[in-house]
Amino acid sequence: MAKIEDDVIVGYLISNMDSFFGLNFIWSLFTSPKHGRKGIATALFNYVEFLCQGQKLFTSTNESNKIIQNLFAKLG
Repeated sequence: MAKIEDDVIVGYLISNMDSFFGLNFIWSLFTSPKHGRKGIATALFNYVEFLCQGQKLFTSTNESNKIIQNLFAKLG
């Protein structure tokens, strides 16, 4: 799924439901640096979380990716 503003993709999220050992997994989450800190990543994540309907949702990131780690911590 993607977030589009003025016909430009400003963020996207790639996930599979039931594909990671039968669990839901976010493979990639990206927001354009120009559109950062506007809630786009949060909106995309919240939408996927809604689609999971209370099931567990997994993702992974590098230790060096503090931005996404902070986002996940904020989102709980």
